[in-house]
Amino acid sequence: SPGRQRAWAATRGEATFLQGMSDRCSNLAPKEPAAAVVQSLGKLESLNSLVEEFKYNKSFCQKVDELHNKGYIGWRRVRGDGNCFYRACGFGLLEQIIAAPIKQQMSWAGVLRRCLESLRFEDRQDQADHLRLLEHVTQLSKGEGWQLCEDARSEEMTQQGLLYVSFRDNSPASLDLALVRALRHLTARHMLANADDPEACHGISFRMLCDAQGLGTPEQFCEQTVLPMGVEAETLVMSAIAPALCISLRIALLDRGEASGLCFEDYKAGAGIDQPMVHVQLRPGHYDLLYWHDDSEDTLSPPAAGRGRPVTFGIDGGDVHWRVRETSDASVASSATSQVTLEPDLSSGYGYHFMGRR
Repeated sequence: SPGRQRAWAATRGEATFLQGMSDRCSNLAPKEPAAAVVQSLGKLESLNSLVEEFKYNKSFCQKVDELHNKGYIGWRRVRGDGNCFYRACGFGLLEQIIAAPIKQQMSWAGVLRRCLESLRFEDRQDQADHLRLLEHVTQLSKGEGWQLCEDARSEEMTQQGLLYVSFRDNSPASLDLALVRALRHLTARHMLANADDPEACHGISFRMLCDAQGLGTPEQFCEQTVLPMGVEAETLVMSAIAPALCISLRIALLDRGEASGLCFEDYKAGAGIDQPMVHVQLRPGHYDLLYWHDDSEDTLSPPAAGRGRPVTFGIDGGDVHWRVRETSDASVASSATSQVTLEPDLSSGYGYHFMGRR
């Protein structure tokens, strides 16, 4: 009937109207925010900023002064997500490799390449990320330098700057977690392969140490502590990661009481082996990178000034070069760290130079 037709038309019109309103409301609704990009590595800083951060801790500041007196010149913040130790070791190693003379670079990168080639991951995305990391290291082993990840700026950037861009955050193009994952697996594999070797930890085996420290068996320790992402590194890891990567590792202990002073722990792959040396600092529950300069050899570790490269300031390394300026002002002579400042060095091609007397 005409009445029913009018009722149906009205119903149909209301439905169309409501659907249109629903569509418009959907378009106006707030979108799900994109995943936040988290910084994994900071830019290199002078030791002054480390003193400033702990300026109310007299003992800590004294230890930083001791670091400066022993030749350390800077540090880099490393994200504290449970992976900081592996992240610091891995990035520090790659910095050493790209800063080394070309023959040494190819040799060190070749060792790391062979380690990475031996790993396989069941997860498809993990394996894809691992292969991207392996491709970069393979290029280093051929003397081709570090190539930039996709969608990242590369104009006029140093090798150190390119490296930093590849690892600085957790974006999809970043190689950060691929490196951490690889180091965890290499560490676990070395520990298990040498679980009963009495020479593994200066006369005691990993199995005995695990038992003595209540960590279970080496297999349990690796399954619970070494392999899972986001789990902090325990002491045994330091003894395994150095030979696993064929590196020397020096840890500056800044987390102890005032009476202990500045202490170091050294771990090596073995005597008579040409190996890069990575420097890290441990302060309460966290690891950051340290940078050291050896006046006797005129090298920067890492990277080496002899290669004509600056200490990496991350992306800044691509457009600004830096030098260290030391002041002779007697008013600051009492503080070792206050005598060192960083300034742009626009006159040199690659310049991270020490100005004045040490």
